[in-house]
Amino acid sequence: MHDVVMLPQLFRQNGWFTADVGKIFHNGAEFEDPPSWDLMETSKEPAVDPATVIEKHQMPKPRNHSMEWEKLRLPDDQTADGRTARRAGELIRQFAQQGKPFFLGVGFHAPHCPYAAPAKYFDLHDPAKIPVPTVPDGYAKTIPEAAWYELAAQVAPNERQIREYRAAYYACISFMDAQAGIVFAALDETRLWDNTVVVFLSDNGYQTGEHGMWHKMTLFDDGTRLPLIIHAPGANGAGRTCHGLVEFVDIYPTLAELCGVKAPPDLDGRSLASALDNPAGGGKQAVYSSVGRNPDRARMISAITYLGQSVRTERWRYTEWDEGRKGVELYDERADRRELHNLAGESGYDDVKKELHNLLHVHSFTVNSR
Repeated sequence: MHDVVMLPQLFRQNGWFTADVGKIFHNGAEFEDPPSWDLMETSKEPAVDPATVIEKHQMPKPRNHSMEWEKLRLPDDQTADGRTARRAGELIRQFAQQGKPFFLGVGFHAPHCPYAAPAKYFDLHDPAKIPVPTVPDGYAKTIPEAAWYELAAQVAPNERQIREYRAAYYACISFMDAQAGIVFAALDETRLWDNTVVVFLSDNGYQTGEHGMWHKMTLFDDGTRLPLIIHAPGANGAGRTCHGLVEFVDIYPTLAELCGVKAPPDLDGRSLASALDNPAGGGKQAVYSSVGRNPDRARMISAITYLGQSVRTERWRYTEWDEGRKGVELYDERADRRELHNLAGESGYDDVKKELHNLLHVHSFTVNSR
């Protein structure tokens, strides 16, 4: 893989100063890519000083990930994400003074479990006013066991716990929004908006009770549909929404085209530059997602033995677990936006499943360590 040129490395090779602040590729040296960066200021998962905790809550039922949240007695600038935002602002002001092109990656941890944020952000979200996701009776038996990140047999939180958990999640989103605002304020101050492309995105979707599930690593829309906002100077579609299907692999060729940098010829993605001028112009025929599994749920990340693979079109989502051996799912996105009615086992959909199976396996791959 040493011949692979990552996106920031491409810009670095073309004379741009590249800087990594916060959590970009992931936490830990094994995830980083030093050839990509002139400056690396990565941060580990933020540890919370117990002395700063006003309140701490944890779900009583142990699960496969941390289901806890903490209200902090801290100003924003003394949190890990607050420091990341302010450091990014400093760099933007330095770059503006130097007048050189720059590629700046700014990575926030929030929202991420365990949910920790200054108390004022929790005050914005009243748990009593937050809706609770529901599923039909017997729903767990209608989808493959592999579809669950956690085991379906685990005891679900009660309604009060769900509301509090979701409120904590929203609090961390509000906290992260405020830190992003610090970065954007630096662009205001330096008047760089007119010649700076800005991409805002998240790394994965999330369940906070949808489908009766928690956390990430699922192949529903909740787990794979993500925020993507692009500001491109001079784009005619400013402020409008593109409803076409796109993928994060499209960001690489998009930034290369917008910035006049020649991209490698073998990229899987497709530039979105034209969609920024004409958001109604549509997107791709299909987009793809994949996630690893292990029969031992405690080893799903460290020892993947099979994959779940999903293809999403405008009308359908079709998913195969272990190439169909561990189950298949089919959802009609027009009639069932929440993806709660698995049509894979019903009559009348054989042609649809065959077409989507063929479309899925255009990009299908397998795990070697079966």
